[in-house]
Amino acid sequence: MDVSPSPSLSPTSLDVAEQSARILLVEDDVLVSEACAMLLEDFGYSVRRAGSAEEALAVLQADDSFDLVFSDVRMPGSGGLELARTLAVRYPGLPVLLTTGYSNAAAEAIASGFALISKPYLPADVQRAIAAALRQSSRTGLRHT
Repeated sequence: MDVSPSPSLSPTSLDVAEQSARILLVEDDVLVSEACAMLLEDFGYSVRRAGSAEEALAVLQADDSFDLVFSDVRMPGSGGLELARTLAVRYPGLPVLLTTGYSNAAAEAIASGFALISKPYLPADVQRAIAAALRQSSRTGLRHT
């Protein structure tokens, strides 16, 4: 994953609501989690990390004020797709952006109707996908707060 900031997209290209978005990052690989959290913070997002789907659910139970969940699909225990399905029921207005490097998992996530960005991803792609998810939930009145 290339974590260098993209010159074409910067935090100033986001609207104020997007710049202040709170993201729950769910990633079991510590190095990937750290790099992705730094990237998201560089874009101006507030990030809380969880190392598993189960931990993410516990975090949301204690604090459901996140604007988006960004989760890896393949993780030990409950995976990101199962997490996304659970969130769709428990927190129907909370956008979920999934990520994976596995084509079968990507196909299943897309077939299930979830937004997905494939690994390895570029910073600009992550920012565009998150902005699109936030704008979509805002337009449909489903923005979770």
